[in-house]
Amino acid sequence: MLYQKIIRRTGVTGRLIGQIVLILASLSAIECGKHRIGVSLPLSGEKAESGKAILQSLQMSVEDINASGGAGGNSIELIVKDDANNPAQAKQISEEFAADDGILAVIGHYDDSVAVAGLAAYDKTGMVIFSPSVGGKEFIEKSPWAFTGTYTVATQMKTLSAYIKSVKEYDNLLVIKAVSTFGRVATEEFASATRVDGIRTTVVEGFNDKTAGLADDFVRKNIPDTNSYQAVVILSHALNADLLIKQLRDTGYRGLIFGADRLGTGLIPKLQKLTDESKGAAVYSDKVHIAFPFMYTLGSLKGMRFADSYKTRFGAEPSIWAGFAYDGLQLMAKAIAEKGANRQAVRDYMDGVNSFDEGLEGVSGRVFFAGGRHSVGRELVMSRISSSGSYEPAFQQIKEVRDAHNLRQVEAKVASGEMVMIAGTPYFKISVVFVGIDFDKINNVDIKAQRFDVEGYMWYRWVGDVDIENIGFKNGDMAGDNSSDELRKKIGDTPQSENWASFKVRQTLIFPFNLANFPFDVQHLPLVIAHKTRNANKLMIAIDREKISDAAIQEIYPQEWDYLGRKDFAGTFKIDSVFGNPSYRRGEKQAEFSMYEVQLSLKRILSPYINSFFVPLFVLLVIGFLVSALPLSQIDARLALVMTALLSVIVFQMAMSSNLPSVGYSMRTDIYFMVSYVFLFLLIGKTLLVNAIFNEGNGDAAFAKRIEKYFTVTAVPAACLAYVVITIMALTARQAAMLF
Repeated sequence: MLYQKIIRRTGVTGRLIGQIVLILASLSAIECGKHRIGVSLPLSGEKAESGKAILQSLQMSVEDINASGGAGGNSIELIVKDDANNPAQAKQISEEFAADDGILAVIGHYDDSVAVAGLAAYDKTGMVIFSPSVGGKEFIEKSPWAFTGTYTVATQMKTLSAYIKSVKEYDNLLVIKAVSTFGRVATEEFASATRVDGIRTTVVEGFNDKTAGLADDFVRKNIPDTNSYQAVVILSHALNADLLIKQLRDTGYRGLIFGADRLGTGLIPKLQKLTDESKGAAVYSDKVHIAFPFMYTLGSLKGMRFADSYKTRFGAEPSIWAGFAYDGLQLMAKAIAEKGANRQAVRDYMDGVNSFDEGLEGVSGRVFFAGGRHSVGRELVMSRISSSGSYEPAFQQIKEVRDAHNLRQVEAKVASGEMVMIAGTPYFKISVVFVGIDFDKINNVDIKAQRFDVEGYMWYRWVGDVDIENIGFKNGDMAGDNSSDELRKKIGDTPQSENWASFKVRQTLIFPFNLANFPFDVQHLPLVIAHKTRNANKLMIAIDREKISDAAIQEIYPQEWDYLGRKDFAGTFKIDSVFGNPSYRRGEKQAEFSMYEVQLSLKRILSPYINSFFVPLFVLLVIGFLVSALPLSQIDARLALVMTALLSVIVFQMAMSSNLPSVGYSMRTDIYFMVSYVFLFLLIGKTLLVNAIFNEGNGDAAFAKRIEKYFTVTAVPAACLAYVVITIMALTARQAAMLF
């Protein structure tokens, strides 16, 4: 045996070989192991739905990480425990996680008090705890091992106060404080912010957001005159918030109601149920505004894909905390892959993700920990509940000014109304424009010219002074046959009234078609809508999803395409120019621009190409193989037949290429042609060889015939197999593209 020879020649003993094998096996086991991440969430009790949503997103994140190769070559495994949103239970779980050296980090804990309860164990053993939802200072500022996927409560309350002061111009508020830790912390931070902003507040305490049920007379007993306040601010969790809002409305309050982000979880269906029970006597969701750190409506394509996938799989919209948890696990996987599979490495990596450029492009936007704190740098997005029952961005937003260029321009921009100064802090005043577009037809998908034309109906909704005429198609062809005809328009009576305008549009758009899989290709035609000159610090574009039609586009020209559907998503893009503005210094860049992109997915119909491509190419190859049917003595005829087939394929490819653009990569048709050339050149070589053998001296006809027969019985199946493999690969790529 070979191993015995090795032992005799090298002197290696069987025992040593056994030890080597054991070492290699153990190394292999380590390499093929799993990186374990602890998860502590409320999976029972009042907050079970919130915990379940986060866990489901974590399961999606694990699947995506492991499907792409895992972290450092090893898969991620979640160790899930139910803390029931109970501090004592969370403390016990944190101690169990901390004592298990195999657990590298922890994600979870929904509420402040629960997260704080587990903090000592994580801090003592040096383990990262990432909470997607807790932003209180008692959690985030007490340990270098604590990270949060949201902004701090202080940031939220400061911006909420500034929004109410600058956008609504209110200075007399009723604040309803919940008994929870979040209610206490949020009220303290809001009181601090409103004092600085010059807003008078009256605080009502005792609102129960911990256990189900609210006293029927809570509002009448604690708030004698609700209409003596310009607005009501509820600082609580969502539990019982619907009942509180109902009592406020039923006692005659008709003003605005503002809520912190925690209020929004599951609130809409509860308010809708109360509205239905009132039989139309009251619409309890009217004039309710929730401050969020993120909204999928303004999210990127990645965020919309996540939201769509989550909804398809679980039958509900993902919470924002679910998105934050998904990204938190992605960060941990990246930390393990780049820094190592130990607790300190995870912490060091996450601590270093402290700038936009270092951040992770997640489903909730760019994820990085800002300002020297372990909270994600997010901006408050004020939302409202739409008439159809979903959260949508309010028409006016604010954002704190932080970049050097705009800080130098504060005085001038405040004077022009572009910014507002609240208690010494400058904020951008941002207009939100809702844009929607329905398509009537796609007039011309011109592959060679890298253009396509669309016709449809486009509309805008906005408040205030917005130059909607400068909102257009970023990838539009200015030389195309473009038109925009106004259909209807409604302008409100006051600056705060909602405006609306609709247009019949025809537009030519530029798009570099991906023809790598031609003619099996699937094309995703983009229409990018943005303002020409106003960046995202001035104007944000939101998708008017509720009004967009789901109807399929019936007319597509030329008629070689099937319509698969559309994707609508928002986001931002950079322009590497300051438009020559002299106020910018060297190296400074202007802010990103807000955009709304529609992608129309089309699948090329294959049946026309069966007759125009596959059959002709097959016939030409068959003609080449027919050389085997001619007598060996007809040398000229045999060569002429093969050369005719070869030249015909060359001409065929040139004719097809003339109708396609010049690209720097091979198309699927090129691969078919290359296979044809290979077999035709083999035919030519075989024919010359057989003729040489047959005509040498007396000629060995039998040997020549054997070569001829052997080539035919091997080359024909080989050619068929090659084409089948190419076709299967093309169809597989086509199917993957259709799932886009």
